[in-house]
Amino acid sequence: MSALLLHRLSPKNQVTLPRDARSLADLREGDVVCAMPRKALHEDPARRFPVVTLVTLPELRAREDKLRARYAGDEITRFRKLQVFNEGIRQLAVDAQRRIVLPAHFVAHVGIADDRDLYFSCSNDTIQLWNPTHYLAWKGEAVEGADSDLDALMF
Repeated sequence: MSALLLHRLSPKNQVTLPRDARSLADLREGDVVCAMPRKALHEDPARRFPVVTLVTLPELRAREDKLRARYAGDEITRFRKLQVFNEGIRQLAVDAQRRIVLPAHFVAHVGIADDRDLYFSCSNDTIQLWNPTHYLAWKGEAVEGADSDLDALMF
């Protein structure tokens, strides 16, 4: 796992958010991030590992608005989709050192091992918290098959 940049979860379940995370670049002390327990998407059901996705409150609202608009004519489906989308979301306060405290059930959800290591996968609108072993297992074939697509986007 030396290729991954790992972050350590403290005994109090604190972790420092990466400074280079584009999606959370403007966070300050007292702000909140919304943590959502999810499963990573993968073609192979055995590789749909548990993750925690972090988003800002404005990003969460934008995603809810998209769901509301998509199901505007069907109140029952809209209600159901919003309930499932928001299930388990918790707001986590950011302290002066850009740390958050992960609730124990999120630590258990991700399957953090005794070494307390986490892997952050950052995008323009989210950060995903992974068990590093799960990330490497998930990445395997999925990333290898996509390399040519990634090369086309990067160059």
